[in-house]
Amino acid sequence: MRLSLRIYGIIFLVAVTLIGVVPLFMATSLQNKRTISSVTEEMQINGALEVLKEYVKNEYGTLSLKDGQLVDKDGKPIKDRFEVVDKISKQMNVVATIFQAEGDDFRRVSTSIRKDDGTRAVGTFLGKESAAYKPITQKQRYLGQAKILGKDYFTGYDPILDEKGNVIGILFVGVPEQKVNEIVSAGNRTFLRNALIVTAIATAASIVIGYFFVQIVLIKPFDVLSSFIAKIAQGELTQKFEAKFGSKEFYELSQNLLKMQQDLNGLVTAISRSSDKISSSGEQLSSSAQQLSASSEKLASQMEEVNRSAQNASASIQEVTSGIEEVAASAQNVSKAA
Repeated sequence: MRLSLRIYGIIFLVAVTLIGVVPLFMATSLQNKRTISSVTEEMQINGALEVLKEYVKNEYGTLSLKDGQLVDKDGKPIKDRFEVVDKISKQMNVVATIFQAEGDDFRRVSTSIRKDDGTRAVGTFLGKESAAYKPITQKQRYLGQAKILGKDYFTGYDPILDEKGNVIGILFVGVPEQKVNEIVSAGNRTFLRNALIVTAIATAASIVIGYFFVQIVLIKPFDVLSSFIAKIAQGELTQKFEAKFGSKEFYELSQNLLKMQQDLNGLVTAISRSSDKISSSGEQLSSSAQQLSASSEKLASQMEEVNRSAQNASASIQEVTSGIEEVAASAQNVSKAA
């Protein structure tokens, strides 16, 4: 089944459009990747908070606030006990802290975060200016960015409630944004590299598709057609032609030209036959004229002979007449003498 130029054009445009969509798709995917990365961070923080809660429950039991200190089920203070925060930090690649309520603020009593000098950052307060402060006091979990010891973290804060529902502390986990950015940047670099490769391949494919489209659908068919027409102009009216490629329009055009060649060939054959007949008739007419000329010459010769015979006859008659007259005269003379 042959396709029309319009169909070929639509196919070509669709192919080029799809190829052109690739970079746009890549850009959209990159944006989606960033969104997914952000969602992944939130999932990691939420998951880490749930794990930390489970570790605290298994290690310390139900926490309570006693004499201003956060204590475990046995009444032992949580302060300066780091087994839980170190365990989750190692297993989930996060930093972790346990706060205890103190006045209208929250103090760090156990943490895996270390200062520049290597000591743990315990004893410092959350601070009312913290974005997490208000949600925590309202017994809500907070996820977001926070600055800790001058460094940016993506963090999660979850309130610790006693049996009466009062906020007695905070469980905290965080991921340094620098680490997150490095991971995201590495992923973005890989993604962009792949995007460039795909775009280059798509561009090359577009060029190849365009080249073969022009060559196979347009240039090559019309080159063949041009050669066919040139041979017709040179008088080759019996050449074979079969349109093996090209569009529907090209096929129809080639069929019309082939029919024109056949019609021209028939016309030339008819003219040749008529010319042969005219030539034969001319030869017959020339022969008849020659025969007529010979007959005319023979007739003229016979007429001359007849004329000479007539003249001879006339002379003979005159001689006879003269003899008769002489005889008559002699008779008259004899008569008179008698």
